[in-house]
Amino acid sequence: MIWKAAAILIKENKLLIVKSTKGSTWISPGGKYEKNETPEECLSRELQEELKIKLKKAIFYKTYQEKTAVFDGVPLQLDLFFVEYEGILSPASEILECYWATPEEVLTKKLNVASGIQRLVPDLIEDGYLKN
Repeated sequence: MIWKAAAILIKENKLLIVKSTKGSTWISPGGKYEKNETPEECLSRELQEELKIKLKKAIFYKTYQEKTAVFDGVPLQLDLFFVEYEGILSPASEILECYWATPEEVLTKKLNVASGIQRLVPDLIEDGYLKN
């Protein structure tokens, strides 16, 4: 099983998603925990490496059990956190592209997004963080 901390970044009713060099599926920013790493340490490291931003705050939202989009369906535990950050988003390391997706683009499957994002967007709408 892969255990990943993922960032939820929302701006103007859009959710940030990223595309990795490892696949064609849009995924949540974040990455795998390293040994003895806290969620904040993992997110801080991954967001700095992948997006060149500094984590200011992480607030736990939910955990999903999924199959990975990038590693051929391996089981995944996805811990999701709302994050506040400083800096300007800039794809780096293994991230090719960033995109601010509307709920409609995810819900109507206009974008090839990971199953965790397909679950996340309806939950964010239901909980009042996004509007459909």
